[in-house]
Amino acid sequence: MNMPSSLDHVRSQTGIPIRIFNCDGLEVYDSRINPAPPGAALEQAREARLADPKVTKAVHMGLQKQLALHRDLPEILARMTEPPMP
Repeated sequence: MNMPSSLDHVRSQTGIPIRIFNCDGLEVYDSRINPAPPGAALEQAREARLADPKVTKAVHMGLQKQLALHRDLPEILARMTEPPMP
């Protein structure tokens, strides 16, 4: 189950209020005043954020760093497990 469908499930099963905020702390959804499913609101907020070229560039750069770490990890671990030099 993914996050949007989990939110929809929680809302339908419990009726508890669900509020969603963007990365800037602005509220983008409040189930107390919006009858739409929270999962749709979450997907919409995510798609809007990923439409921003600055965000997609930052995500791409982060992915490249993560790939480099995974590529270099065996060497890093080997250096960490070598006995210390006297």
